[in-house]
Amino acid sequence: MPSMWMDVDVALAEVPVNSVSLMSSSDFVTVDEGIAYNESGMDLYWHFVTTAGVTTVTSVTPTTSGVYDWAHQDHGMYTIEIPASGGGSINNDREGFGYFTGVCDAVLPWRGPTIGFRAVGLNDKLCNWLYSPYRGLAGTALPNANADAPFGIPTSDAGGLDLDTQLANTHEVTAARMGALTDLIDGGRLDLILDIIAADTTTDIPGTLSTIAGYLDTEVAAIKAVTDVLPDAGALTTIAADTARLTAARAAVLTDLIDGGRLDLILDGLAKTGADSDTLKTLSDEIAAIEGGTGTGARSVTITVDDGSDALENATVRFTEGANTYAGGTNASGVVAFSLDDATYAVTITKTGYTFTPTTLVVDGTEAETYSMTAISITAPPNASTTTGVMTVYDEEGSVEESVEVSVQIIDGPGTDGIGYDSAEWTETSSAQGLVEFAGIILGARYKIWRGDSKADAETFTAPTSGDSFDLPEVIGRG
Repeated sequence: MPSMWMDVDVALAEVPVNSVSLMSSSDFVTVDEGIAYNESGMDLYWHFVTTAGVTTVTSVTPTTSGVYDWAHQDHGMYTIEIPASGGGSINNDREGFGYFTGVCDAVLPWRGPTIGFRAVGLNDKLCNWLYSPYRGLAGTALPNANADAPFGIPTSDAGGLDLDTQLANTHEVTAARMGALTDLIDGGRLDLILDIIAADTTTDIPGTLSTIAGYLDTEVAAIKAVTDVLPDAGALTTIAADTARLTAARAAVLTDLIDGGRLDLILDGLAKTGADSDTLKTLSDEIAAIEGGTGTGARSVTITVDDGSDALENATVRFTEGANTYAGGTNASGVVAFSLDDATYAVTITKTGYTFTPTTLVVDGTEAETYSMTAISITAPPNASTTTGVMTVYDEEGSVEESVEVSVQIIDGPGTDGIGYDSAEWTETSSAQGLVEFAGIILGARYKIWRGDSKADAETFTAPTSGDSFDLPEVIGRG
């Protein structure tokens, strides 16, 4: 059996090279923690056996800034990087079993642990997921309970249960009645009635709605009287008897309510009278506020954002007054609407690649303002094989933040022979507009990126293969 399992077809940053600490070849007892990737006499071999029994032995040359980076972990234990593809000697691209052997002048010969390589999904199921006594591997479709218990698989004590027969008995909700429901809901009469309710303030709809509620209460009570006696323990042997209670008589009641019956006539009447009364004005106002923008105040405030000539979509506009903050994003026309109370508000606008000087707005009536943002110039890349990565950083309140450090580090090149890249950490600081730029990102290379001191939460990304600039991926961190 292998000593450990790893995912196949992914780049592995730290694959164990030795099973026990490397010992000095001088006294056989001293642990050597200083073996370098280019140690004198270094010969490293990768022994691999596929699941079909094909054995290979491949010489591997450790690197320090390449695809086979050698690293000391602790107490004479070493690891090496294995790429998923593109390596000159070995790649993590086949299922099977492998281990390293090696020698160098300073230490005794060594052998690494046997490692099994299999699909990510298998490792998720066999190594990472919990075992359930009811379902075996957790995450399967089986219920997490004993059969015939609450939430478990239902069983028939007597046997011979025919589910098709039981389904045939539950015939009340027919295709015709489903058509009636579609007529009521999907762009039909009920849809039109709700539109009228949202727009009008003159008729006495509450009384009519009360009548509808009375009919519904009566029929729901009748249905509840039937469903209350259904078994709740999951035993299916009594369902045949219980479904008999849903008789043609009750189906006729549903028909009376829906298919041209009383409820149908009531809704037709509402469609003819057509509007809500003054008592529903509050509801109408709230619907209008939801549709029109942010806030529930009495004043309509319409904001348009542009770059001096063209509208800017997805710009975030914030109104702040004391502890109250309202925010909304502009549409394709650069417009966002708010419903605010009278006050003096601080106004800020944010959008990646643009800057805006905060201002104030006095709201004491219907307001309509246009604000212009200034495009930020992005630094051009230093040469044709690089690009500029950009991001805007924000503080915990959603405002652009200055003097924030963001760092990147190359972890895999684009696969160009004859070139070696520096894997040192590269840190830039955000400007007064919150903009961070990395001019010189290698096209097609893979990087880590993190904010502040949150390197442990670093994200990885692959730079585009063309273009002068691109948006860096989202990162979350302190500092």
